[in-house]
Order: sequence, then C-alpha cells, then structure tokens
Amino acid sequence: MDWKLSKSIYIFVFLIINIVLIIVLYNQNKTSDSMEIKTNKTVQKSDDYKTNVNTTEEIKLTVLNGTRKEFQSATSSEESTNQGMLKSIRKVQSLDFEPSHVQEYVNQEMYKGSEYTYNSDTSNKEILYFNQMHNSLPIFNNSAARIKAVNKDEGIQLEQGYIENISANEYSKKEPVNDPLEAVEELMKEKEISKEAIILSSTLGYYLVLLHDNSNQVLLRPKWKLIIEEKDITRVIYVDAINASEEIIEGE
Repeated sequence: MDWKLSKSIYIFVFLIINIVLIIVLYNQNKTSDSMEIKTNKTVQKSDDYKTNVNTTEEIKLTVLNGTRKEFQSATSSEESTNQGMLKSIRKVQSLDFEPSHVQEYVNQEMYKGSEYTYNSDTSNKEILYFNQMHNSLPIFNNSAARIKAVNKDEGIQLEQGYIENISANEYSKKEPVNDPLEAVEELMKEKEISKEAIILSSTLGYYLVLLHDNSNQVLLRPKWKLIIEEKDITRVIYVDAINASEEIIEGE
C-alpha cells in the first residue's frame, strides 16, 4: 500500500475518533448541566442553605451495628441492666450554661467527650444537646447516643448515652450516598412535601434503631436529615441515604 495513502487514512481515522469523543463529552456535560438546572428549578434552597459534606464527591456508606454502653459509675437512671446503667447522669455546679462552656466540659470530663458535637438544631435556652459522632458524621435522634445538658436551679444535669463497638453490618455493603436535593425532589413527587417547600439544610449522618426492647444491640442506618420550611412550618424529615425505598421518618 502507498505510504502517503496509509498516512492519510490514519490521520482521517484519528480525526474522526477525536470528533466522536468531543461529541460524546459535550453530550455528557449537556445532560449533567440539564439535570442540575432541572433540580435547581424544582427544589428551592434557602439563601443560607448548608450541608455537612461535599455532595460533589462520591461518598459510600453502609449499615452499622453497635452496642449501648453500660455505665458502671452512674448515679441513677431509668434504664438499667444487671451489669450497669445505660445512661450516665451527673450534676455540675459553677458551670456557665453556654454551648461553648458545656462543650469544653464535655470534652474534658465526660466519657469520650471529644466524640460529641453540639447540635444547635434541637437545643434551646433550657436544654443543650451534643450528638455522638462516628467518622465525622452525627448519630441522630436518640438519647442512647447523645449528651443532654439541662439547666436547673441547683446546677447543670448531664445525661450521657454512648454507642460502642460500632462495625459494619455483615449483611450490608457500602453503597453510594444519594444526593440530598434529589431526595427532596422525590419527596415532592411523592407529595410528602409541597412544591413550595424550601430546604434549609441537609445533614448526613446515622439514624439509630433499637433491635429489641430488652437488648443493647442497635443498628445505625445512613440517613439524610432534611430541615424544610413549608407554609411557615419548619419540618425535620429523615430519608435513607443509600436506599430510597426505606421508610421516611419525620421529627426528632
């Protein structure tokens, strides 16, 4: 075969391949942009909308197992076992009832206190909540995994629950986390919320489920905590972060 002809054919094929690749990349970007625009048009975010993770990066989570810790030195508790107490309760005097001051005390004096983070969403003037964290993600909704600080006349009462022995559930595997805005859009499609709803924040974490009433064993399911404003009402909705078919839970 003539060398010049072979060279021309090679250059032609090379150009065709590059043109095809450019078209494919263009269509992918166009589709991605269209989906983003569609989601942004459907879902209304507040001006100060915030989330606790980078949703542009792929995050994979799985269902976890854990055990409620039994505190041997608790002074009193409504929940107890033959071995110990499921809550540690202590009273502290001469401590300012301010989140930063109580957080400092928690860090230094409470069991594994550095693993707890102040939760401004559920705290108020009389009660401060500090959620237990696992791999930088909060454990939601349950006294078994948080510290509750109550402001009383005689001082501050602190109630602590802690989940230990946290490990991956053998029947589950790591799955990509759903986008929170897509989760909100799905809630609109299912008419769980109206199209006028505004999302204020989304927080990725774990929702604690007690396996049995008389057992210390728990499951931790990856969930999005969505705070949504609708018709002048603020709603807290938990949706599964890795399985869209799981139950939707409202309130904390």
